[in-house]
Amino acid sequence: MPRCAFAAVFVSASVLFANGALAQTPSEDHAPNGTMIGLSVGLPGYENRAVSELLVLGLNILQAKPSTPGVEFSLGTSPRLLSGQAVVLGGRLDAVVPVAVTRDFWLTPAAGGSMVGGISSDGGGAFVGVNAGLGAILWSGKFGLRSNVTWHHFLDTRGAFWLVELGFVTGR
Repeated sequence: MPRCAFAAVFVSASVLFANGALAQTPSEDHAPNGTMIGLSVGLPGYENRAVSELLVLGLNILQAKPSTPGVEFSLGTSPRLLSGQAVVLGGRLDAVVPVAVTRDFWLTPAAGGSMVGGISSDGGGAFVGVNAGLGAILWSGKFGLRSNVTWHHFLDTRGAFWLVELGFVTGR
């Protein structure tokens, strides 16, 4: 994994400790309604190499409350690939159990299935696989800053694919 991913994890941990007193559960004015929707920008990579030319724009939907199992659905595409007369989409469907470390800082461990598919005038294809990841949401009122790192393994491929995302979420 590149150094930028480790830096993102370090910054997220620093924000946690700088964020204030540790509260075990969110207060009523910060209680989530259960559905959070967000947009993100992602940097994909393979093994230890980032592939910045395939920058990913994503839509994330999280249905969960702290300490309660939920579901996360993410859909993304690479604008660069869209400009080349091909349509490429990636998605993941995960089980997630958000952990409210403080009322305004949540960790979101997740695991599930992944799919990447594409179609062009020459044909199409898809890969399916599994993923595991760890995300964080830093809330400020009804909006949050979301970061996420997922590792993917697709059938009939070797090596590890990963995606580091940063975006915004609302719905709390």
